Amino acid sequence: MNQPPMKSTAKVPVSVLIPAKNEESNLPACLESVARADEIFVVDSQSEDRSIGICEEFGA
Repeated sequence: MNQPPMKSTAKVPVSVLIPAKNEESNLPACLESVARADEIFVVDSQSEDRSIGICEEFGA
Protein backbone atom coordinates (compact mmCIF):
# COMPACT_ATOMS: atom_id res chain seq x y z
CA MET A 1 0.00 0.00 0.00
CA ASN A 2 1.55 3.30 -1.14
CA GLN A 3 0.95 6.40 0.91
CA PRO A 4 1.56 9.96 -0.24
CA PRO A 5 4.72 11.57 1.13
CA MET A 6 4.22 13.40 4.39
CA LYS A 7 5.01 17.09 4.53
CA SER A 8 7.68 17.83 7.09
CA THR A 9 7.20 20.81 9.36
CA ALA A 10 10.66 20.58 10.93
CA LYS A 11 12.77 23.71 10.64
CA VAL A 12 15.78 23.60 8.31
CA PRO A 13 19.00 25.11 9.71
CA VAL A 14 19.28 27.86 7.11
CA SER A 15 18.95 31.65 7.22
CA VAL A 16 17.02 33.51 4.51
CA LEU A 17 17.50 37.19 3.66
CA ILE A 18 14.73 38.95 1.71
CA PRO A 19 15.22 42.54 0.50
CA ALA A 20 11.91 44.36 0.09
CA LYS A 21 10.22 47.68 -0.60
CA ASN A 22 6.44 47.94 -0.96
CA GLU A 23 6.02 44.21 -1.62
CA GLU A 24 2.74 43.55 0.24
CA SER A 25 1.32 41.65 -2.75
CA ASN A 26 4.36 39.34 -3.02
CA LEU A 27 5.48 38.88 0.58
CA PRO A 28 2.86 36.34 1.72
CA ALA A 29 3.79 33.83 -1.00
CA CYS A 30 7.50 34.54 -0.56
CA LEU A 31 7.43 34.06 3.20
CA GLU A 32 5.27 30.94 2.91
CA SER A 33 7.81 29.43 0.51
CA VAL A 34 10.63 29.79 3.05
CA ALA A 35 8.60 29.03 6.19
CA ARG A 36 10.74 25.98 7.03
CA ALA A 37 13.89 28.10 7.33
CA ASP A 38 15.26 28.44 10.84
CA GLU A 39 15.71 32.21 10.42
CA ILE A 40 14.00 34.65 8.08
CA PHE A 41 15.20 38.23 7.82
CA VAL A 42 13.43 40.86 5.75
CA VAL A 43 15.43 44.00 5.05
CA ASP A 44 12.82 46.66 4.36
CA SER A 45 13.68 49.81 2.45
CA GLN A 46 11.13 52.23 3.94
CA SER A 47 8.00 50.54 2.62
CA GLU A 48 4.85 52.63 2.63
CA ASP A 49 2.44 49.70 2.39
CA ARG A 50 1.62 46.79 4.73
CA SER A 51 4.95 45.02 4.13
CA ILE A 52 6.20 45.37 7.70
CA GLY A 53 2.93 44.11 9.20
CA ILE A 54 2.89 41.11 6.89
CA CYS A 55 6.47 40.22 7.87
CA GLU A 56 5.55 40.44 11.55
CA GLU A 57 2.53 38.18 10.98
CA PHE A 58 4.85 35.53 9.51
CA GLY A 59 7.40 35.91 12.29
CA ALA A 60 10.10 37.37 10.06
